[in-house]
Amino acid sequence: LGAAGAVLVADQGLWYGTCRVDDPRSSVGAGDALLAGFLAALSRPTPDDPAHTDPAHAGPEPRTPAHGGLGYGGPSAVPSSHSDHSPLAGVGAAGLEGALVEGLAWAAAAVGLPGSRMPYPRDIRRDLVRLCPLDPSTPLGG
Repeated sequence: LGAAGAVLVADQGLWYGTCRVDDPRSSVGAGDALLAGFLAALSRPTPDDPAHTDPAHAGPEPRTPAHGGLGYGGPSAVPSSHSDHSPLAGVGAAGLEGALVEGLAWAAAAVGLPGSRMPYPRDIRRDLVRLCPLDPSTPLGG
């Protein structure tokens, strides 16, 4: 993470993303904002979450390791029988891409604010995020 963007490395793939900031004011808190946006995106239910399709599953469910991970796409996203203890094991590539987009948008919004303020929803511009998969054999420098 830095002024040149962010890299996400996971078993599901490698991504590089940037988000344009026209008037940078402070980089303090940008990393915190990126992490907050990334985790917020992963904690939202996805369309394949039973709460979206089955009324019997409606309502809040605990988001703990014992109840489907930490909310990564809902209780169905992380199978309870999986042997991989990685917190991202149950997240698909699309979920990680979406989380990186959200994190970059939040970080860029934070950079556009004075001091260490966290952005409000009105400050977040997802349309400015550019994301691309990486080829691990290609150097990042230019």
